[in-house]
Amino acid sequence: YILSGLNHNTTYTYTTISGFKDKAGNEMEADNGRTFETQTPQTITAATYSAAPYSVGHQITATAGTYTANNGGTEGTHTYKWYRADDNSGTGSAEISSATALAYTPVAADFSKYICIETTPVGVAGLPSVAVKSDWIQVGVTLLAGAVSGTQTTGATITVAGVASTVVYSSATVALTKPYASDVVAWSVPSAGGSFANASDASTTYTPPTAPTGDITLNATLDKGAASDITFPTYNAITYGAALSTSSPLSSGTTGRGSFAWQAGTTIPPVVNSGYAVEFIPNDLACYDYSGVTGWNGSTQKVLRTVTITVNKKDVTVSITANSKEYDSTTAATLSDTTLMGKLSADDLYLTGGTILFADKHKDNGKQVTFSGYALDGTDAGNYSLASGSTQATTTANITALPVTVSITADNKVYDGTTAATLSDTTLTGKLSADDLYLTGGTILFADKHKDNGKQVTFSGYALDGADAGNYSLAGGSTQATTMANITAAPITITVNNQGSVIYGATITPAYTTDIPLYSGDVFIGTLGIGGSRSTSGNLTTGSHNIVPGTLAISDGNGGNNYDTTFVSKSFTVNKLPLTHNVAVTSTKVYDGTAAATHSGDLTNVINNGTGSDNVTLAAA
Repeated sequence: YILSGLNHNTTYTYTTISGFKDKAGNEMEADNGRTFETQTPQTITAATYSAAPYSVGHQITATAGTYTANNGGTEGTHTYKWYRADDNSGTGSAEISSATALAYTPVAADFSKYICIETTPVGVAGLPSVAVKSDWIQVGVTLLAGAVSGTQTTGATITVAGVASTVVYSSATVALTKPYASDVVAWSVPSAGGSFANASDASTTYTPPTAPTGDITLNATLDKGAASDITFPTYNAITYGAALSTSSPLSSGTTGRGSFAWQAGTTIPPVVNSGYAVEFIPNDLACYDYSGVTGWNGSTQKVLRTVTITVNKKDVTVSITANSKEYDSTTAATLSDTTLMGKLSADDLYLTGGTILFADKHKDNGKQVTFSGYALDGTDAGNYSLASGSTQATTTANITALPVTVSITADNKVYDGTTAATLSDTTLTGKLSADDLYLTGGTILFADKHKDNGKQVTFSGYALDGADAGNYSLAGGSTQATTMANITAAPITITVNNQGSVIYGATITPAYTTDIPLYSGDVFIGTLGIGGSRSTSGNLTTGSHNIVPGTLAISDGNGGNNYDTTFVSKSFTVNKLPLTHNVAVTSTKVYDGTAAATHSGDLTNVINNGTGSDNVTLAAA
């Protein structure tokens, strides 16, 4: 039994009753009036602990208190015991087995409990000792800020309750400093165990295991946050021929996280396309992981997606150059050049079909030519449209006069003393058969008036006339055409006038008539002649004589060749001129066997005209 509340150095009387036992377990006899005296016990002050805090696995070293013997005597070896309790009041206190030294290292069972050391002084034998317990101290576990692994370690630190390490008794706030708010935290559960209130929170509560065996290091992984999906913008429609880069976004798409750009901005997309690659270049790669974003390319560090774009057809304007032409009685025209203004130089684009016509068929300068009804063709035609939907283009060109060559055939003619000629045929070579075209005016002349074959005939001074004359011109501007024709001699008959008989010696001047007069400017020259012999006096001898052309000729500038002369001769008779014979025998003769006689006398009327005299003699008959 224990008596408490007694004072030191005091004598007490006590009475025992049956049924009580002493410390050895022996039943005590009932006894009345026993007395005992209390003594002042030997004491020692409570041991002190090494500096707090105290945690599992870390030795606590206690320092013995100050011993007091009270009754003198030598201090002995004190004894120590360590106790474990549920709170700092010692509730549920229990001695810790084998913990009998000043130093004690808390074990797993001590975590979150309270422990204390009890010192029992040992000194003077027989003196009572009063054990003294030190204050109850709580045992925690040391949490250490560990390492940060992952992709975001730069600038990342772990703290436990705001410091690098601390002793906790139940749970503690652990925090990870994130370089970027988007970083993803993953606290690693230590091998010792325990739990995090939320292992993905940068600041969370860690609760150690119920029986930790030593320090607990808290590690975490810090990675970039998963980038959310990117909304790509839609783009303005462009006109074919413009590069993709000219198309600006209609909608902004995801903003603030980077920029968008066409991957091949210089590409010129066709009207029909399946879209083109647009790159998103993030500006937040330091804090976001884009590997899960559709289209991410780790090599280029860009998000690549195909974006559709509307490409409108490009208008082209048809510009034409028409060939001028010679009049051909049609409105048909041809083009020397067709330009598709607005067409990209390398594209396969051209016009097909259509008609090309002058406004009318007539000769003129600056005539409108219309090209209509054409369509675009070629492998790139689908990228183009005709400006304003027009299938008509105009230009101007000339219809020049169609040159015609005048070809003539002249009539042969009989000499008429003039150069006048007539045409048997006039041909306009080059004239279109259906056109109303002919020559008007002009003169037609032989080179001269004279008879000849193959003489040049010139048709000059004419002009074109007719309903279609305005569409023609004379080739070379010439108003002269030539051909060949003949002038044959004009037949003329010269008929000698009748001449009666004459006496020898008579003067005869033959005359004549013609069946036609000579043409203007032509004259007869010379005289008719008389054929037959003449006497020594120059007179026609007796007998029949023909009148001949003599020196009669036509003076026509062509040696008389302009006339084909027929001479109709006439004859006449020259009768003898009667003579008177005056005879006188002038002498006698000696017979000479002839009848000749010498006589004298004369013949009267014998012609002697000074130019010659007839020799008339008498002869014997």
